[in-house]
Amino acid sequence: MRPARSHGYFVLDAIVGLVILIALASVLAVAVNQQAAASRKLADRRAAQRAAEATLLALQTGQPASAETAGSAATVVTALDSPAPVGWRWVRVERRSGDSSPVVSLLGLVPNEVAKGQGTE
Repeated sequence: MRPARSHGYFVLDAIVGLVILIALASVLAVAVNQQAAASRKLADRRAAQRAAEATLLALQTGQPASAETAGSAATVVTALDSPAPVGWRWVRVERRSGDSSPVVSLLGLVPNEVAKGQGTE
């Protein structure tokens, strides 16, 4: 005579396996979403950094800031009252690429004529 076998353990084992699989898939989905959000934030910050560098470089070479960066409400050039070499002026260039992105701030020396022409005095 054969002993009676219970099939309930197989079903319970399959359900536990599916629950574990669903939990792991949920954790993976959350991690991928967080990574994508961090990647977008980093890309926004890099874009703001590049725009601020382009503005500061244009000012340092004696050119006015380009219309693309100067016309943006997100770029601010401020003259500082710190000691600087004769004929030069310290300025702060601040740039925000989006509403939720942090402000990127660069300090640099620009010729006095350029600083005056930008309305930074």
